[in-house]
Amino acid sequence: MTINKIDALLNDAEINYICDLFLFNLGFDRTSSDYRHFRNAVILASHGILKPSDMFTRLAECADIDRSDYMKKLNSVLTNLPVPVYEAYNAVYATFDDRRYPVMSKSDINGTVVFLGTVFMYIVVSYYPKYGRVIFRNI
Repeated sequence: MTINKIDALLNDAEINYICDLFLFNLGFDRTSSDYRHFRNAVILASHGILKPSDMFTRLAECADIDRSDYMKKLNSVLTNLPVPVYEAYNAVYATFDDRRYPVMSKSDINGTVVFLGTVFMYIVVSYYPKYGRVIFRNI
């Protein structure tokens, strides 16, 4: 599947709201100027259709800014959290003893966004059937 424009994926009000709730539980500040960029990265990562390097390039193009500036904005959002994101995630979502819940490790921006995107995809697909099923085939 080739997606020429990612705007349609990022402009779904319901998915944005659910992602806001998910990220709010981790300490993200919706009022920060760069938060929307981070949320968009998590939403796009949840679709699993692009490698992180391609994903960030497409998001920067969509935002009409340089990729390096986009990455600075994402890092800014993460560094301004009250506690590191992996600690917040584990405290909120991985506190159960039965090991069925994934534990987040300290990671770079790629790993962080992909991890949160994967968890967000699971939340949406499991509890809010908004996404259609995507089948990947090697061509």
